[in-house]
Amino acid sequence: MNVLITRPLHQAQSLKSLLENDGHNGLLFPTLKIKKLIVDVEINNYDALIFISKNSVKYAIEQITFPQNRTFKVFAVGAATANKLKDCGIEVDCHPQENASSENLLSTPIVSQMENKKILIVRGKGGRETLKLGLSAKHNYVDYLEVYERTECEVSDVHIESIEKLLNNQNSVLTITSIESLLAMLNIVKKIDHNCLDKIKSMPLIVLSNRISYFAKSVGFLHTYVAYKTNNHGLVAVINQLK
Repeated sequence: MNVLITRPLHQAQSLKSLLENDGHNGLLFPTLKIKKLIVDVEINNYDALIFISKNSVKYAIEQITFPQNRTFKVFAVGAATANKLKDCGIEVDCHPQENASSENLLSTPIVSQMENKKILIVRGKGGRETLKLGLSAKHNYVDYLEVYERTECEVSDVHIESIEKLLNNQNSVLTITSIESLLAMLNIVKKIDHNCLDKIKSMPLIVLSNRISYFAKSVGFLHTYVAYKTNNHGLVAVINQLK
C-alpha cells in the first residue's frame, strides 16, 4: 500500500521505516518546515512548565538551562514528549498515560488540582488555546514560550513524485498529524495539480484525533480513520487494518 507521509522530513524516517517493515511504501510529502525562534526566559519564576511537543522540547532545551535542583514541576502533553524530555535528562512529573492531548493533561489529578500557580506553556507559534483556558479557569497565571514556528513547504520534486505515485495506485492512503499539516497538504496539492483534489479527498485519511477527523470531513474528505494511539504505531495499526 502507498502511504503519504506528511511529517517534516527530519521526523518522517521513523514512520517510513515502520511502514516498510510491514510491507507498505512510504511516500515523503513534507507539508511544514520548522524554524527555531530565539527566546529568553527565567524559568525559575514559574511553578510549572508544560511542553506541548517533541519540537517544543528540542528548541527550548537548546536555549534554556535547567537548574539541577529545580522547584517547578514539568509536564508533557503526551508520552512522546515526555520521553524526549527524559532523553534530555529532565524528569517529568506528569503526562497522560493514554492518548496525547491538552484535554487529557488537564484531566490528570496533579494538573486538575493546580490553582493560583504561575505556569509556562512551551510550544510552537500559534496553536490551540484549550490548555491555557483550562488552566486559567482555576485562577492560574499562564504564559506562552513559543520556541519555533511552522511554515508551509514550497513545492519540490519530492512532492511531485510522491503525488504521481499516489495517484497511479488505487491502493493508497494519506496520513495527517495536525490540522495545520492538512491545510498545507491541500495547498501544495493545489499547486501541483488542482484537478486531482477530489481524488485525493476520496482516499482513506488516517489522523491522530477526532478533532482532525471532524475538520477533514468539513473540507471534503470522505473516509477518515482515527488512530487508536497518538503515535506512529497507532497510524500503522489502522493502515494495516485497511490492507
